[in-house]
Amino acid sequence: IVTRRFVEGEEYVSHLWLVPLDGDGAEPRRLTSGTVRDMEPRIAPDGTRVAFTRSTPAGDRHDLRILDLRGGESVGPALGDLSAVDIAWSPDGGRIAFRARTDPQRFIVGPVPKPGDKDATEPRARRVMTLDYRWDETGYLDRRRQLFLVDAVEGAVPRNLTSLACGVDAFAWRPDGR
Repeated sequence: IVTRRFVEGEEYVSHLWLVPLDGDGAEPRRLTSGTVRDMEPRIAPDGTRVAFTRSTPAGDRHDLRILDLRGGESVGPALGDLSAVDIAWSPDGGRIAFRARTDPQRFIVGPVPKPGDKDATEPRARRVMTLDYRWDETGYLDRRRQLFLVDAVEGAVPRNLTSLACGVDAFAWRPDGR
């Protein structure tokens, strides 16, 4: 399963495609559609489902979606304000781990602008006291990423597994599912 990015109108969009590799002449099949950016496809251990992240072309938030490859619409856990990245299936296919930025925000001085406020896209000021305040092509690292776990079913609520001051940069599942 691959992500194909293209321009639709004035927006970049991306959809998931199932590309046969066995050489039987079958054509690639588009799995998702719409004015969305579908990325990070991860096939479940049993091969029947794919988990992926979805965002709108204008948004920075990535929802977690799960699609049954036998047919139907994608469904998603209830992530609330979390934006999922680096998703990974558990070895038994029952859960998905992911990283997401969490509060509290570091460095912020003054009121934080509300999402969608076009007059104030940045906070009033930042008081930077550490060397790890910025990342190239990402910007200020005001919030650290932590590790979350969620059941791979519609409406499931994620559980926060870490609350590290340094954040979580990477993770891996153990073969026993821990």
